Amino acid sequence: MREWIRQQASSPYDFDRGATICFDMETNEVTGREILTTLPVSLDESCSVVWAGPFDGCRLPVQLCLEYFYDVWYPASDDLWVIPDSRTWFLQCDHHGRLRFVALK
Repeated sequence: MREWIRQQASSPYDFDRGATICFDMETNEVTGREILTTLPVSLDESCSVVWAGPFDGCRLPVQLCLEYFYDVWYPASDDLWVIPDSRTWFLQCDHHGRLRFVALK
């Protein structure tokens, strides 16, 4: 998982590289929640939630992860990855409050 994340990672200078959606979540939490509920993902699968740095993580259903996203990700301190079992997309959120959603081919 760690190597896969490194391959998909972006630098702060090209955060929107490959992004289907790129959004600043810290500016408006309500709009951030709206963005999360409209992502083109299957809510029926599970995902790995990985906090960058120590690469600690957990497994959750995608629906639960998106529903309680602001309880899972803490702006200003967390860099977070959400990777579904299908690996057909991923979410990357950085400690600056930016969300990057990438649909993979």
